Amino acid sequence: MNKIYALAGLLFAGSAAVAQNPVTFSVDMNTQNPLPTTVVLAGSLGAAAGFSNWNDGSGPNPILMTDANADNVWEVTLTLPDGSYEYKFLNGIGGWESVPGSCATNGNRTVTVAGAAVTQPTVCLNSCTTCPTGTIPTYNVTFNVDMGTTCDFDSVDIAGTINGWSGGNAYIMDDMDGDGVYSITLPVDSGDAEFKFRRYYQGNVNWEGIANRMMLIDMDMSIPATCFNETVACTPIPAPGTITFRVDMTNEAPDATGVFVIGDFTSPSWQAGAIELMPDMANPGFYEASMVMCPGTFFYKFVNGDPRPGGNPAFVEEGFPGQTPACAQPNGLGGWNRVYTRPDDMPHTLGYVFNTCTEILSSEEFVLNGFNLYPNPVTSVSTVELGQGSYSVRVLDLSGRVLSQIDNASGSISINAADYSAGIYVMSVSSERGTASTRFVVR
Repeated sequence: MNKIYALAGLLFAGSAAVAQNPVTFSVDMNTQNPLPTTVVLAGSLGAAAGFSNWNDGSGPNPILMTDANADNVWEVTLTLPDGSYEYKFLNGIGGWESVPGSCATNGNRTVTVAGAAVTQPTVCLNSCTTCPTGTIPTYNVTFNVDMGTTCDFDSVDIAGTINGWSGGNAYIMDDMDGDGVYSITLPVDSGDAEFKFRRYYQGNVNWEGIANRMMLIDMDMSIPATCFNETVACTPIPAPGTITFRVDMTNEAPDATGVFVIGDFTSPSWQAGAIELMPDMANPGFYEASMVMCPGTFFYKFVNGDPRPGGNPAFVEEGFPGQTPACAQPNGLGGWNRVYTRPDDMPHTLGYVFNTCTEILSSEEFVLNGFNLYPNPVTSVSTVELGQGSYSVRVLDLSGRVLSQIDNASGSISINAADYSAGIYVMSVSSERGTASTRFVVR
């Protein structure tokens, strides 16, 4: 009998641990023109509530809000387990709002659930507060963007809270004096405005890869031009050069539909323009592809599975779970994008362990960087040749955890395979000149 009571107690504790709490969200759409017919809630809370995460309404099982009393305040109540979640409201399918920085985390709204029902305050779309009453002041704002160093574009427009993130023909920008700076003047409601510029190329719309631009509108103004896809003035870019994208998938189960790289440098950009990486036959588990790149700065990430239309709908993009990655920037949708600026027109390899900031080069590239590791694979002792200077040598597992480190090393050092279990590791060599890494296999 005592055992039965103990089991019942465990079952009760287990059910309490996953208790669901009603959480109500509401958004005031009265400042929107035209008024919406569909409002969507999207965020990291989707799966926990029985929907799908960050679904903009175009995918299966979105979180649709309702306006039962036709007052243009839209609501939805979800049941969620304890935890912290990020989310946004959408004005129609794909109409992401922009959350002002004063109430944003990673560009998103947040809610914390802790063992009780939660009712989030009603806020105005694109705002941290309730909608203003009365007439909203409107100002004439000139938006400018320098396209002088942007590759592959036929025209450029603007999309944001100023136009429901729609852009289009009415928002195509002009370069009347041919100086590479494109402009447009629009009437904009007072308050925080968020926006991005978009380049059109071969019929495709390609968004900037940076986080949303933000500006407080409180007077007629002209916003100074910055470079497309950057928040600073344009600087000369190097001539086109070869970039090799390389990813180590040995810690993953590569999808049968392939391994891909996506980014803002293709047309169409991101998922629809995904580029498949080919297996490196000399290094099982590695995938790579090389291409001549024109942009000076570009955003990208690796994907396990085909993300293109008609590909694998269950593809997995890098999300850097549990990390604040130093090699990526927030994308404003609860995720991260890798970013790289080409320093010159020489070939460069962007090699990483999937979902980490751990850099990885091929054995040949490791040697070209002035280092050598042999034998590799190893069953007893490997030698690392360093040359002249002072170096830090580290052995990491594929999650990026440092297993051993030797500082102030020079000449050559020995690595004893007996100190490690059989498996695949990363050998990283750093100096004031930078860091080079290669795969290190212990048998």
